[in-house]
Amino acid sequence: MLRIHFTAEDLARTRVATSPWPFAEALFATRLLSRRDGRGIFDGWRRLVRRRLSPHTRLLGQLYPGQGPVLDLFTVVGPNSSLEASVERLLSAPRTQLRHELAGLNRGDLPTRATDLAAGDPAALTELAAAIREVDAVAVGPSQHAIAAHLDAVNAVRGRDLCTGGVEQLLTGLHHSVVWRSPVLHISDEPNKAHDYHLKGQGLIAIPSLFCWPSPRYMCNSLDEAAPGLLFYPAVDTLSDFADAWAPPGRGPRVLQALLGRTRAAVLETAADAATTSEIARRLDISLPSASQHATALRDAGLLTSRRTGPAVHHTLTRLGRELLEGRPAEQA
Repeated sequence: MLRIHFTAEDLARTRVATSPWPFAEALFATRLLSRRDGRGIFDGWRRLVRRRLSPHTRLLGQLYPGQGPVLDLFTVVGPNSSLEASVERLLSAPRTQLRHELAGLNRGDLPTRATDLAAGDPAALTELAAAIREVDAVAVGPSQHAIAAHLDAVNAVRGRDLCTGGVEQLLTGLHHSVVWRSPVLHISDEPNKAHDYHLKGQGLIAIPSLFCWPSPRYMCNSLDEAAPGLLFYPAVDTLSDFADAWAPPGRGPRVLQALLGRTRAAVLETAADAATTSEIARRLDISLPSASQHATALRDAGLLTSRRTGPAVHHTLTRLGRELLEGRPAEQA
C-alpha cells in the first residue's frame, strides 16, 4: 500500500501532465518487456520488440527489471515533452543525484556497470542514453503519433475531471487501484508493504503512461524539496485500448481486429506462445466453448495448427498466422 499525504497547498498545486513524456514511456516499456502479466494485452508487442532490440540495451533492462524497484531517472531528468531534451538532461545531470538514486535501489543484483554509472563514468552514461534511444525507437517510435494521441485523449478526460469535479474527482478517476480518503491518496500496489510520502506543499503531477503496468508508480525527488511528486498511472486496461494506441500504420492489432474481429485477433495473439484451449479461455476471460470455436475458425483459415495431447488441445501459429500477426507480407512461392 502506497499512501501519499496532501496538504491544502498540495491540493492547490496538483495538476495533469500537459503532454506525453517519451522518456518515461521508454523506461516503462523496458520494464514491461520483462514482466509476464498482461499477456492478453502486451504479448504481441513484447514479441516484436524483443526480437528487434540489440544486446546494447541489456544495461537498461537490468536497471528496469519486471519486478522490484527501478532506477528513478524520472525525477533526475524532470518532465519534458521531448525525448532528446530528456536524454540531454540525463547526460548533464549532477552525478551526486544519479549516485543517490542508484544507492536508493538497495538491490543485490545490480550489474557491475551500475558502479560505473554511480562513479559518473561518461562512457557508462552514454551507453545508458543510447539504450534509452534504442528502446524508444523500437518500442515506442513506430506508433509515436498514435501513442501521443491516446495519451492526450486520456489527459483531456483527466483535465475535464479536474475542471468539473476538482482534485478529488481527478484523483479518484486515475485508476481502479487508487482510493482517495482526504487528505491521503491510497494506492494498492504492494499489499504486504506500506510506504508513506508527504508532498510538502509542492503538489502532484498526474502523468498517463501506455507502458506503466499494472499499477501506478510514484516518484519523488528526495534531493529537491521544491520538486512536485510524479504519479504515473496506466492508460490502458484492455487489448482494445492498447491496440488503438500501439500499431504501426497499416498493420498491427487494429488492422488484425478489423480483419478477424477483436476476440479472434486476441486468440491468434495468445496462440503465438503455443496455448491450450483452456489457457486461451482463461487469459482472454472467455468461455471454453467460445475459445474452442474461435480456434477452430482460425485453424480452418490456415492460421493455426492444433494437436491433442491427452485431454488438452494445443494451438500454435502457422507460418501464415505468424506473418499476419506480425504484419509481414507472406513470402512468394
